[in-house]
Amino acid sequence: MLMLTRPVDADVRRLRSKFYTMPGLCPTAAQTARLLSMPEPQVTALLDALVVEGFLVRAVGGIYRRISFDVSQTGIVDHS
Repeated sequence: MLMLTRPVDADVRRLRSKFYTMPGLCPTAAQTARLLSMPEPQVTALLDALVVEGFLVRAVGGIYRRISFDVSQTGIVDHS
């Protein structure tokens, strides 16, 4: 039997790719909903999934951004 990827998984990958291809992207949930042409509650769930995964952080003002590393403190380089 052929198993198709769950739509949520595809949506998470699509959203993650937006953050990879647009460095510095810091949208709110409402802005992300417009970007993806999806309902805001659904987008909020996707964004929160990426926060739990450790890919994004929800910052002051409700913006979401990629987690980056401070080289001076960690010695890790963020190649985003």
